[in-house]
Amino acid sequence: MLSKNIYLLATVLVITFFIYLPAADGPYLSDDYPNLVRNNKILMEEITFETIKEAAFSSSSSLLGRPLSMLSFTLNYTLAGNKNPYSIKLTNIIIHIITGLGIFILTRILLTHLVPASPVENKLILPVSLFVTTFWLLHPLHVSTVLYAVQRMTILSALFIIYGLITYIKLREQTVKYNQRYLLLITTLVLFTALAVLSKETGALLPVFALLAEITIFRFHYHKDTGKLVKIIHKLSLILPALFIVSYLIFKFFTLMGDVIPPHYFTPEERLLTQPRALLHYIGWLSLLNPVPMSLYHFDFELSYGLFTPPTTFVAIFFILSLLITSIVSIINRKHLVLGFGIAWFFIGHMIESTTIPLTLMYEHRNYLPGYGVLLILSYYF
Repeated sequence: MLSKNIYLLATVLVITFFIYLPAADGPYLSDDYPNLVRNNKILMEEITFETIKEAAFSSSSSLLGRPLSMLSFTLNYTLAGNKNPYSIKLTNIIIHIITGLGIFILTRILLTHLVPASPVENKLILPVSLFVTTFWLLHPLHVSTVLYAVQRMTILSALFIIYGLITYIKLREQTVKYNQRYLLLITTLVLFTALAVLSKETGALLPVFALLAEITIFRFHYHKDTGKLVKIIHKLSLILPALFIVSYLIFKFFTLMGDVIPPHYFTPEERLLTQPRALLHYIGWLSLLNPVPMSLYHFDFELSYGLFTPPTTFVAIFFILSLLITSIVSIINRKHLVLGFGIAWFFIGHMIESTTIPLTLMYEHRNYLPGYGVLLILSYYF
């Protein structure tokens, strides 16, 4: 059974590559120009510490500069000897496929822990893992991520989060069974988080995803010989990053509140009110139920000025709160854990970009990682 699914997985990976390959000849778009096309520092004529440093921190996308992503662009251009987008988009496709392999591994591990232990359910784990991987790899919503060159940042960050979480869960199994690998557990969590953050700031969510896995799978259960100090350090390594992110988001909201955010045309309150409607659109696209066309640009998305302006604002907020309550109840009652986990995954993935940070209202690439939660639910229950 395993070998059959492995062959099917390999087939899906190859098909994904050849479906995407013709689009590697596509043009640069939007933010590609300031970050890549007009950035002369990432096509190095000589390789020195200074030129590498300049290339790594040559992006103006954020305070950190996303150096790991920029170095990957530099490697593409330097090896190619030009700034043709082909090598960038081809590499994006390859990273997407490697991440898809991680999606398969992660899904198999998660379902092993989350679904009831019965012969029927156990037989479903591999097919469902294959189905969700195929769904995720070939989902049309991801086209504007994989083929939008500069979104390498999003793809790389997701890659490190997925493999970081796989590593966390596998090592956590060792700590529960044998009271070993705690140092390695914390070290790899920090390492993968650093790699993800240096690709894009959303990588800071890895410890929060690990906290979700801890709550739903391990429930902070430890080996009987695990020391109290080790338990405290482990809990803090998951809880403190989550608290820091939430605190930062609240701080960001209150420091900007009441002012129109340049270069945008909305206040933090208006953006926060608008995001539930954006999240519903995302869920609709992910489930293939939203009739609004997918596109790189959604600058015409209507702003919410109040709870009932437009009226769908209140409906969206009510629906989002209902989903959150459903997730919490499912996890607490230990029933429908896949449903609870998937919903929580989606909202955790949107914590940074779809709340109080003053970003453009809507972008499809924000669903590259969060969308896995929706696709997991659809695939499992289908």
